[in-house]
This record gives sequence, structure tokens and C-alpha cells, in this order.
Amino acid sequence: MIRYNPKILRRLSRLLSDVQIEQVAVFIGQIDGNDFYVEDVLSAVNESCDTCTSFFVSNHQIGQLMIKAQRRGSMFLGIVHTHLRHHPAAPSQADFGNCKHAVNAVFHPSSGRLTFFDNNGVTLIQTIDTAPVRVFLPGLSSA
Repeated sequence: MIRYNPKILRRLSRLLSDVQIEQVAVFIGQIDGNDFYVEDVLSAVNESCDTCTSFFVSNHQIGQLMIKAQRRGSMFLGIVHTHLRHHPAAPSQADFGNCKHAVNAVFHPSSGRLTFFDNNGVTLIQTIDTAPVRVFLPGLSSA
């Protein structure tokens, strides 16, 4: 079971609001048996060669983020990444294949949806609706 501090939804909206490239962050928190409690989110860097369509976080970066989590009295739980406006809000088949951490999620800033899934590709928490991130692109009307 995954439980989370509601403040992570606001933090995700702030950290992962760029709708031009896939953004990445990590969940940190505690593990109690088969229960995961997401306490906070740390910013990460998308190291993919094509940040418009994919994401990659190196083992080196994950190691650094694990140290940062430990300094805060937490554990690294997994990765959350964004899907661009024209991509579905739900996890893709590629996400199920690539996301092998205990807690994985897709955040869709333009719809405000967050979906948690496990390392077997099973949706754990059906899509949670957060406040959509308002994005104003130059030259486009907000109407």
C-alpha cells in the first residue's frame, strides 16, 4: 500500500511544471513491511538524450539522491516523471518496462493527474486529480 503526504502534490506541481520536456523527481519516505509512505519529493535531472519523449536517471544520480534522502532521515522509494501535454496521463508500456523501483508514478502537469504504479506495471493508486498546472505559452491565448 502507498500512502503519501498531501504536500507532495503541491511540490510536484512546482518541481515538474515544464510541459516542454519530461521532468523527473524522486520520492523519499519510509517503508514498513509492504507499506510505503511518501514523505517528500526531491528534484532530479532528466539525463535522457531525448528529453521530449523519454527520461533517464543514472545510477550515479540515484546514489546521490539516496544519500540526500538518508541525510533527511528518509529512504529513496522511487521515481516520478512527467508526460507531456500531448501524451496520455496514464503510465505507458515503456514506463511499465523501465520503472522498476518500489514506488513509481507519472505526473501529467497539464491535467493535474498523478498515477502511482508498482515495478510489475500494476496501478496501485488510480489517478489522483491535483490542481492542473497553468501554463501560458507565448503567442497563445488562454481562452
